[in-house]
Amino acid sequence: MKEKLKKYLHLIHSEKLIEGQLPKQSNLEKFEKWTKRLLQKNLKCS
Repeated sequence: MKEKLKKYLHLIHSEKLIEGQLPKQSNLEKFEKWTKRLLQKNLKCS
Protein backbone atom coordinates (compact mmCIF):
# COMPACT_ATOMS: atom_id res chain seq x y z
CA MET A 1 0.00 0.00 0.00
CA LYS A 2 2.79 2.42 0.84
CA GLU A 3 4.35 1.81 -2.56
CA LYS A 4 1.19 3.02 -4.30
CA LEU A 5 1.10 6.09 -2.09
CA LYS A 6 4.71 6.94 -2.93
CA LYS A 7 4.02 6.37 -6.62
CA TYR A 8 1.19 8.92 -6.75
CA LEU A 9 2.31 11.35 -4.05
CA HIS A 10 3.66 13.83 -6.59
CA LEU A 11 0.18 14.12 -8.16
CA ILE A 12 -1.52 15.49 -5.07
CA HIS A 13 -0.73 19.13 -5.84
CA SER A 14 -0.38 18.77 -9.58
CA GLU A 15 -2.29 21.39 -11.56
CA LYS A 16 -1.92 19.29 -14.70
CA LEU A 17 -4.62 16.94 -13.42
CA ILE A 18 -7.35 19.57 -13.78
CA GLU A 19 -6.22 21.39 -16.92
CA GLY A 20 -8.91 21.27 -19.55
CA GLN A 21 -11.30 19.27 -17.39
CA LEU A 22 -13.77 21.88 -16.28
CA PRO A 23 -17.21 20.54 -15.39
CA LYS A 24 -20.02 20.93 -17.91
CA GLN A 25 -23.35 22.54 -17.08
CA SER A 26 -25.10 19.16 -17.08
CA ASN A 27 -22.57 17.79 -14.60
CA LEU A 28 -23.15 20.73 -12.27
CA GLU A 29 -26.91 20.20 -12.44
CA LYS A 30 -26.53 16.50 -11.63
CA PHE A 31 -24.22 17.35 -8.73
CA GLU A 32 -26.72 19.86 -7.39
CA LYS A 33 -29.55 17.31 -7.51
CA TRP A 34 -27.33 14.70 -5.86
CA THR A 35 -26.42 17.01 -2.97
CA LYS A 36 -30.09 17.86 -2.38
CA ARG A 37 -31.03 14.17 -2.27
CA LEU A 38 -28.14 13.44 0.07
CA LEU A 39 -29.14 16.24 2.45
CA GLN A 40 -32.77 15.11 2.49
CA LYS A 41 -31.72 11.52 3.15
CA ASN A 42 -29.44 12.59 6.02
CA LEU A 43 -32.14 14.76 7.57
CA LYS A 44 -34.60 11.86 7.52
CA CYS A 45 -32.10 9.57 9.23
CA SER A 46 -31.29 11.96 12.06
